[in-house]
Amino acid sequence: MTVALSSDFGRFFVQGSMFQPLPGAWLESPNVDLKSTLARCLVTPARCADISSVSPVWHSVLGLCGPILLKGENMKNKFPAKKSVPIKVFWYSDRIVWPKTVTIITTVNEKGVPNAAPLSGIMHYDNLDKQPRVMLHMRKFAHTMQNICNTGEFVVNFPPYEYTDDVLEACRFYPKGVNELDYMRMTPIPSQKVKPPTLAESRQVLECTLDQFHDLDESQRHAIGNVVNILVDEDLLDVSRPELCKGVDPTITLGDAGRRYFHWTRIGDIKVDEVQSPPKEEEIRYSVQMDLEWQAGALKKLEDVPSFIRTMVVEMAEHIVTNEGDAVVTDARFQRLIDEYTPPELMDRFDTGK
Repeated sequence: MTVALSSDFGRFFVQGSMFQPLPGAWLESPNVDLKSTLARCLVTPARCADISSVSPVWHSVLGLCGPILLKGENMKNKFPAKKSVPIKVFWYSDRIVWPKTVTIITTVNEKGVPNAAPLSGIMHYDNLDKQPRVMLHMRKFAHTMQNICNTGEFVVNFPPYEYTDDVLEACRFYPKGVNELDYMRMTPIPSQKVKPPTLAESRQVLECTLDQFHDLDESQRHAIGNVVNILVDEDLLDVSRPELCKGVDPTITLGDAGRRYFHWTRIGDIKVDEVQSPPKEEEIRYSVQMDLEWQAGALKKLEDVPSFIRTMVVEMAEHIVTNEGDAVVTDARFQRLIDEYTPPELMDRFDTGK
């Protein structure tokens, strides 16, 4: 039997005969069960080698749900099947691709001896300027983590792509107290606000002090650092975002093979998309539940908050006020919250489309 699917969703050709479906009813033939035949084709591509044309078919036509695309003469699935793989040590690095920016963390020990260690397990922890912070994680007994916790300072350097050899040099397990910078090409220079050195070739630098640390278990620790100084090379201060990305030229790790062969890449093509305005007020309904009493002035200020984040702002405000032992969101308190947590620079990120 040959079943060809035409581009007209309402027509199916079976053994050279055309059937026109009736509204709300299945195609019927005294000799062919078309519904079961097509359903088998959808779920069993191997049975559909005689499909001679390509056409989008909707499950709803077959009494099912959701779209599916029949592709090619053998009607292969649009996507390959996914299979579970064993979860092993360094699962994020050897079995999947998880691109991460490589940094070199510089510290000093209690005697002032510098230390350098590569780290991709780092991220920004607070996006406001009130208390900008970063979080890094590593083994709690690593020399770098011990230095951070003992001295309370560290520097985040971003080695350019041409210095992957220095990254690997810092990867080597030198004895405690050895200065890895003595074996690297990158140049240590004094930092401005902390004791650990800055690497001159790093075109952007974060100088940090320890805020707090948390032990996940007996071997792993998270450290949260306050960003006390952000340094960028002068020639990159007034360039576009794509030019800045290319100028910093950060090293990006793609993982490794057996913890021996490390794979790197650098920024290549940069795609720029513009986020669209959210739905207008009349197109979608936003509801806000308030559990505390709000003074009139606070409610008035709340109207200036974009509707699609208003619930989040209300929950934050009431949580803070409740923790302070109050039951009323006063005009003055809400104004302070706005100044602290939703400054104009942050609110400018949200376009109401008005």
